[in-house]
Amino acid sequence: MTGSRSDAGRWCGPLLAATGLVHLAYGLGAGWDSLVTMARGGINGVDAAAHADQMWFWFLAAGVPLLLGGQLVSRLHRRTGEVPGFLGWYLLALASLVVWMPAGGFWLFLPQAVLAFVASRPGRDRVPAGASGTGEVVDASR
Repeated sequence: MTGSRSDAGRWCGPLLAATGLVHLAYGLGAGWDSLVTMARGGINGVDAAAHADQMWFWFLAAGVPLLLGGQLVSRLHRRTGEVPGFLGWYLLALASLVVWMPAGGFWLFLPQAVLAFVASRPGRDRVPAGASGTGEVVDASR
């Protein structure tokens, strides 16, 4: 594969994984006090009214699937040369949440969605010889 579609596919997974890593790193740093409070309270000791604690918990929890998804997309692209077409739609849906939380980071998913759409366009290049493990050229659009 050559050109911008291949480049776009190469970047989809790492950018998604980096978003997950930023979520985890920022959540641990900025939400540390809330995490310590929750840990001291135990499983049943988390105050239901402590919205900041809950916010940091879910902020951190969101980092894990973002990191995992990014790694899976990277692995799929390395092995097959493909980026799933539905990835752009999921990222666009996440980006649309910016309507409810403009100060949040949801807008960061918009360029990632565009990148995924570019990488997964139908009729893109074929997977290079050897990518299928048999040495033959495989049509990646099927």
